[in-house]
Amino acid sequence: VQGLDSIHSALAMMLASRPQWARLDLDRMAAQVGLMPDGALETINAAAIEKTGSTALEDGDTVDVDQGILRELVQ
Repeated sequence: VQGLDSIHSALAMMLASRPQWARLDLDRMAAQVGLMPDGALETINAAAIEKTGSTALEDGDTVDVDQGILRELVQ
């Protein structure tokens, strides 16, 4: 993924598969690839902002994924 290392790229590609994730699911996925969830969200959003001008992930009780922006980043 442009602007991301391989570990953040793997997480971004996982997140791109659905429009919304439970925060607990994100925490588990981040741990599986060896990342801290909050830092991973920041890193992915920073790359999205750099490429598109918008964030790809909105954090809360659920993590909302702007699939259009994330897919543009992944391409």
